Amino acid sequence: MPSSTSARLLLGVVLALTGLAAAPRAHAADCTATVNGAWNASATWGGTCTGAGGFPGAADNATVPATLTVTLFADAAVNNLTLLGTAGNRLAIGAFVLEVNGTVSGQSLTISTTHITTTTGRLKFVGGNRALFGTNWAASTTNWRVEVALNFNTPGTASTAIKVGELIVTSGTFDVAGDLRIDTGSGSNGGGSITVATDAALIGRMRVGARTGTAGSFGGPVLVNGTLEVRGAELSGSTITVNGKLVRSTSTTALATAPGTAAAPTFTYGSTATLEYTFSGSRMLTGAEVNAATGSTTVGTTTGELIPNLLVSAAGGLNIQTSIIVGASHTISGNPVITTTGQNVAYLAGATLTYNAVTAQTALAAPIGTNVEWTAAAGEGPTNVVFSNISGVTMDGTGRSVPGVLTIQAGNLALGANQLAIGPSGSIVGAGPS
Repeated sequence: MPSSTSARLLLGVVLALTGLAAAPRAHAADCTATVNGAWNASATWGGTCTGAGGFPGAADNATVPATLTVTLFADAAVNNLTLLGTAGNRLAIGAFVLEVNGTVSGQSLTISTTHITTTTGRLKFVGGNRALFGTNWAASTTNWRVEVALNFNTPGTASTAIKVGELIVTSGTFDVAGDLRIDTGSGSNGGGSITVATDAALIGRMRVGARTGTAGSFGGPVLVNGTLEVRGAELSGSTITVNGKLVRSTSTTALATAPGTAAAPTFTYGSTATLEYTFSGSRMLTGAEVNAATGSTTVGTTTGELIPNLLVSAAGGLNIQTSIIVGASHTISGNPVITTTGQNVAYLAGATLTYNAVTAQTALAAPIGTNVEWTAAAGEGPTNVVFSNISGVTMDGTGRSVPGVLTIQAGNLALGANQLAIGPSGSIVGAGPS
């Protein structure tokens, strides 16, 4: 190729690249509605939005002023969404989906019950770690549907109380500092719902599932296939079904619920469900999550609520108010369960009791009452026992028997004057006791 031709080609490439570099680039816009209208109509935004099509896109911030209403006629997306005013409807989503990549904010802690409306559609939070609701959002708007579908294991927060008609947590973690209220706006209890999917988590730091701020109010069904952590003192709903994990933390008071009672229970645990207690402070108490649960079962002379998997990592231990029947596993990572006289922890055949901690534990201690985490009653104790504590476990009280497998995975087991009998068909795995 002649050198002059090569030079011309090189010059052309340089000019082309220079032209590309100089070309204007699309950037996020701040869009403000100027009239009532469709979300995806540029005329609604009065030329204030420079996003593609003249209306807000996923990277754009949108504001709807007081007195105006913007309506979706197709699925849409936005970054931050600000809805001003304290009365009337600002956003009508209808049967469509509005994906929010940023934060939803209001004008003040006083907003209307129809600030956002939906039918079969929903407002859907997507993306990464951030505040999902602004600090001035209020628990006022009823009967709207919200989905939290954040990146896997990513937290999204609300620093105030939130009210929705239906909450679906599909992925990520939704952490609500105030009340999480479920209200369809009908004026009656039992409407709406909360659903936590398998790979998702919901954290409620105050009341979860109440309809209003009034004690005794409640929303509709609560379905937990993932993890629901209740840090406050109330979990309410017309029914509460746990197929994944229910965690009680922080609060040392007994959990309250509406409308469930021991006579009319609302808590149901699936066959692989886990009930966990975790708190670094004082001794915890069981509450409605046990005494308002379905599935009462009798083992030997003990009748209690059937909990498939029980995990106690509370530093102060757990005082149970209603007998528990452990279906599959009971793991103690803090201090052991202690019970008042009259309550008991019994085990279905094949169940395993595990001591698993990094600080020394004492098994069979009974600072109050007479019953402990490992009953001596014939046929009511665990089939298998695992000691996995690098600091060791000391047996207190009287001896026990293990009809199945005794496993010592870590640390020493100090029996003292107590006997630990292995059943005729049992076995020992790991190091021997000391």
